[in-house]
Amino acid sequence: MIGKVHPQTAPARTVLEKEGFRYLNYIDIFDGGPTLECDIDRVRAIRKSRLVTTEAGETSPGDWPLCLVANEQYHQFRALLVHADPDGDTLTLSARELDMLKCHAGDQCAWCA
Repeated sequence: MIGKVHPQTAPARTVLEKEGFRYLNYIDIFDGGPTLECDIDRVRAIRKSRLVTTEAGETSPGDWPLCLVANEQYHQFRALLVHADPDGDTLTLSARELDMLKCHAGDQCAWCA
């Protein structure tokens, strides 16, 4: 049906709408589904993100929430969900996590709780 999401993609639409995206009566030319749009400054993950310096080590997540972490590399962009202290000034990542992000200890990463 034109302008409607498939039931299997409804959860994705919900996530995008929680991030600030809205349906503005445009449809995708390939599948007829709705396109969701928003201004960059309205995306929650961008508004709430901050830059932190990474350090190598093993974390003890305890009750820390999952946070979205992204490198700052335009051509090799990577992002992960990691348990992290939302109030910390640095972000401790395992060697595996640093490798997956294509980062090194001391690099800056953007993250959002």
